Amino acid sequence: LQAFLMNNPQLYFDESIGDFIRDVITTQPRVRSGSFSASSAGMCQRRQVFSYLGIDSGGVNGFQLQNIFEDGKWRHLRWQAILLQAGLLDKAEVPLDWPKMRSKGSMDGQGTVPDDHPRKEWRGMEYGFELKGVSPYVYDSYIQQGGKIEHKKQVHRYFLASGVDLFVILYENKATQVWHEWVIEPDSLLLKEQQDELDELNESVVNEQLPPILSGCQVAKGTEYNQCPYGKNSGVCSAMKDQWPVPVTIKKKGK
Repeated sequence: LQAFLMNNPQLYFDESIGDFIRDVITTQPRVRSGSFSASSAGMCQRRQVFSYLGIDSGGVNGFQLQNIFEDGKWRHLRWQAILLQAGLLDKAEVPLDWPKMRSKGSMDGQGTVPDDHPRKEWRGMEYGFELKGVSPYVYDSYIQQGGKIEHKKQVHRYFLASGVDLFVILYENKATQVWHEWVIEPDSLLLKEQQDELDELNESVVNEQLPPILSGCQVAKGTEYNQCPYGKNSGVCSAMKDQWPVPVTIKKKGK
């Protein structure tokens, strides 16, 4: 990618990539309820079930938060367009619908390791791509710690749903556009953890039984409580207690 950018100072894009961007920005976002999202992998299971059921947190999204979301959307489109033009991705916004596990999501991209790659054992393998825009205040610390475990759990949910062989996680510093990438090979422990988590989430839905409230949330303390949309700012989670939030008819899992 570095060589491609240096050799294309007046970068322009194929019409197919322009069509891709147009399709993304003119398509209604998918409804988040009714499925478990890979981007929530590793989060509190109770929170994931609330999201599956479409429970309103009652929170108000300010204009600044909405502007942050828009920045993230266009950051992804910029990277996807460049990587497609450079031939480093075969496709972008790859949907991952896994009805059996009531799971939906989309990979930022998918590509194929070239036949001249220095790592011979990777040649010809398919890889997923995940981009994260990172605040300059935490970028260096995230790099030093090897990336956030939450993001590794997310891509292992993608591993299960997609069947790709490898995953590229790339962090971009929002202030400087400096980036750092990791190539992730499947970790058997994280794969099992994510499979178990999906099994437990589906059992909660089938049995209409909420997962327990986290210990920190029970005493109104901790990062999870403070950042959860159903926690500190809304009180929805504690108000629900153990009562199933809404009457729903659950269909049997498909194939």
